[in-house]
Amino acid sequence: MVMRKFFRVLAIIFLSTVSVIFITFAIVFLTPSKIELDPKKLIITSDFINFYDDDNSLVSACNGKTFTNGSVEFSNQIKNAFIAVEDKNFYKHNGLDYKRMVKALFVNLKSFSFKQGASTISQQLIKNTHLTNEKTIDRKITEMKLVKKLEKRYDKDSIITMYLNTIYFGENCFGLNSAAKHYFGVYANELSLAETATLAGIISAPSRLNPNADYDACLKKRNYVIEKMYEQNYITEEEKEVALKEKLVVTEADSDPSVPYLNACLNELDRLNLSPYTLKNCKLLTYYNGEVQKEISTYNADSDYQAVVLDNKSAGVCAYYSSCGEICREIASCGKPLYVYAPALEENFLTEYTKITDEPVDYGGYQPKNYGDKYYGNVTVKESLIKSLNVPAVKVLDGIGINKAKSYAKKLNIEIENDGLSVALGNIGKGIKLKDLAGAYTTFANLGIYKKPHFIKQILDTKGNVIYKNDMKEVNVFSEATASCITDALTECAKSGTAKKLSHLKFSVAAKTGTNGTEKGNYDCYSVGYTTDKTVAVWLGNKDNSPLKLTETGSNTPTYLLGQYLEFLYKGGYPKDFSFEGLEEVFVDKISYDEDGEILLADKNCPEKYKLKLKLKKDNLPTCVSERFSKFNNTDITTTVIDDTVKFEFSLPEYLSVDIYKISDGKKELIYSGFSGFEDKLKDEGIYEYYAIFHINGVKRTDSEPVNLKRVKYAKENAGGNPADIPNDWWLD
Repeated sequence: MVMRKFFRVLAIIFLSTVSVIFITFAIVFLTPSKIELDPKKLIITSDFINFYDDDNSLVSACNGKTFTNGSVEFSNQIKNAFIAVEDKNFYKHNGLDYKRMVKALFVNLKSFSFKQGASTISQQLIKNTHLTNEKTIDRKITEMKLVKKLEKRYDKDSIITMYLNTIYFGENCFGLNSAAKHYFGVYANELSLAETATLAGIISAPSRLNPNADYDACLKKRNYVIEKMYEQNYITEEEKEVALKEKLVVTEADSDPSVPYLNACLNELDRLNLSPYTLKNCKLLTYYNGEVQKEISTYNADSDYQAVVLDNKSAGVCAYYSSCGEICREIASCGKPLYVYAPALEENFLTEYTKITDEPVDYGGYQPKNYGDKYYGNVTVKESLIKSLNVPAVKVLDGIGINKAKSYAKKLNIEIENDGLSVALGNIGKGIKLKDLAGAYTTFANLGIYKKPHFIKQILDTKGNVIYKNDMKEVNVFSEATASCITDALTECAKSGTAKKLSHLKFSVAAKTGTNGTEKGNYDCYSVGYTTDKTVAVWLGNKDNSPLKLTETGSNTPTYLLGQYLEFLYKGGYPKDFSFEGLEEVFVDKISYDEDGEILLADKNCPEKYKLKLKLKKDNLPTCVSERFSKFNNTDITTTVIDDTVKFEFSLPEYLSVDIYKISDGKKELIYSGFSGFEDKLKDEGIYEYYAIFHINGVKRTDSEPVNLKRVKYAKENAGGNPADIPNDWWLD
């Protein structure tokens, strides 16, 4: 019975699918088209995007760097590479691969998604040159109609040639010749098999799969294309092996300093699902600052190098330079403030002045070590950040839990893939882009508000209509108080900590460094700094993950460059100082804090020298008051009697003193005043009573009640003779 129902449902789905396909095809072939095929659109000849800076001045016009038009022929090897990976039945179908469409439909129905597409090369050409990116049935039907007209008017070689001259390859490159020149410095027909396969692999995701964006992903896709060419008998096994072994080497970046920024803009367009093909002659407004861009582009590193400058208020990227594209890297100690200490402060798990024992630890085999294997004992959270200590960070992460850290990181657009405690030291997984790291730090400058960084402000069409506008959505990640605590610590880091190369700056800056490495060398060196209105981040490393020299750390070259760029930014005037919102200054008992790490409010009788002023979150202030200067502790006095001497031994804290009185024959006498010890020599026989009054030397003197110490009976016979004859218990008590 169950099986019958299953097959009945399956039959209904199958018939419904066939009906949808039949109706779709009927519409395609029987209804008139609303749009005509335009041969002029099949050849890219004019500008596409006009880039404007933050002052609305033209920076660059993107014309695709196209060297050819649709009449140029390409080699069979080139055509075969694209056919193998994009449309293996290209020469067999009439523009629409029905078998592939049906197969894709069933795959998508099975997975309840749109995982598999079925666009042919002809469909891609039409979509890119005649249509928008919208995913509607009407657009798809129009596309199919135009494809039929295209196939009737042009032969297959003409279609694939036009396709290769119009397809987008990322980084401002429209057409195969443009991409060949940009990535490999040659014309298309001069490409090797491996280089051709690289370009064929890029087009499915230009902003992600180009070699400057993700080298490893690009190489993997290139090898996939080579394998497909071999499977479809376009190349021999020997040709395949040679191509797979060829190293992927791209040409050096364009000397024009604006190029990395504009490439990043184009990559952002791709992520916004705004097709470059539909933005012909549009006006793209950015946050670009040419002077700052030139400044951060002048450093000639022995390694790869990146720098980014963000405006805190808008989260707009003012300048961006990279010798290796927008790559993702591990963020080392730069992650500590973001998803370890700030969440712990936000959850009131600790304060900026909570003390943590910095010592070697072992978490089931995981043994985090400080830089140089040096440990400092009891340190505050603030000191841990200033010195970028590893063990305290791991302890705090263990305290708040990895899930809590992940939840806060996600709000900052940081994806943590790992689950171990090494996350505290930046081992998050695939890493993040430098602009996203800088964007996370703007949250502290913005008093807890996060905005995702972006290059594009808005896009206007030829008539001035707004096609896109960044909505600058805000996410309240931390309270003002938490952000202020982190800034308070990181400003000290820039004065005396790991970022002390910034200490010469004459304005307020908060900074954090990070170094990721092993005994073989360091792989990622960071320095991130922010003022009240700008955030700057610098990275040194190698795209291929080869190590830098061991002496290179985040505290060295990256911090030196950070200082240089900050000075340039504020050569015309200094930024405002930080305002520490949500914090309150309180006075605590310095002795309790120094000796036991306890944060207790100082009582009203506490002298100034024993008060410690701390800035703490208003919602996490101490409530317990120290009783040190109102009650009497550490007042023990040891009294012993030897021969004719009464000895008083005591060691009192410096704020406490004692007066010792002796009573004899009804007379009271002050025999000692101080805090270090005393001996009283007895001369006359009689009974002597001793008592003490302790004094706290606070704002005002505070006296204890009298404390009885000893009562002694002293006889003359005890004053002479043989001491051995004197009984041991001659005193009364």
